[in-house]
Amino acid sequence: MNVPPSEHFNPTIDDDGHYAERLVFVNGRESQTRVYTGRAVRERIDQMTYTDYGEDWVYTSVNQDPDSGIITGITTTSPAKDAHHTATWAPITTAQRGAYQRAEEKKWREFWEVVASVGA
Repeated sequence: MNVPPSEHFNPTIDDDGHYAERLVFVNGRESQTRVYTGRAVRERIDQMTYTDYGEDWVYTSVNQDPDSGIITGITTTSPAKDAHHTATWAPITTAQRGAYQRAEEKKWREFWEVVASVGA
């Protein structure tokens, strides 16, 4: 594939919209949810990795559900052990993004309060 995956598979991405990303690895491990702009999602889809045969696209398959708009990317090229994963990017509203950010801020504030309370 000579063109970037975002052009080859052509998912509909709102560059100014927001998307919740979730990664599920082949060994069952799951990432934390992260929020990205559509532009950043497009850049993530177009990432490259080094393989035994040179550079290749990280996501060799990208699909989009026409009803929900959820984009799924599947990796098969990473040489790192257990790095293969399925990524999903779900469109979210501004309100959902704000709620996510407030929850993250609260989590980290509580974490640092605990750290400070034990004198670390």
